[in-house]
Amino acid sequence: MTDADRPDPLRLFLDRHMPTMDHVTLLLAIRANTSHTPATLAKTTGLRHEVVDQVVHDLTASELVRADENGLRLTSSESVREVVALLEEAYRTRPVTLIRAFYARSGRRDRSLPN
Repeated sequence: MTDADRPDPLRLFLDRHMPTMDHVTLLLAIRANTSHTPATLAKTTGLRHEVVDQVVHDLTASELVRADENGLRLTSSESVREVVALLEEAYRTRPVTLIRAFYARSGRRDRSLPN
């Protein structure tokens, strides 16, 4: 298998774990601040509490995020941390490219949860 044949880890991660841009937004917010609660995430991101609750549930069920007594945290899995760092870098340096790639995925009708 050549490098060109190898799946892009970020694209795979988006396909498997990020059904909406709300998921991306909240995952990056959690990565940036480990003391977030769903209430502070709603306030920080401007998303409705119901949307935050659903996305946090999804991220927790996917074992990307865990809750502890201090708030929500990114999982300790090094492979997840590496791909989330790639996601943050893409979001920071190439946001339009990332968003276009996200929305261009085939079979994705729900781009964002109702807000």
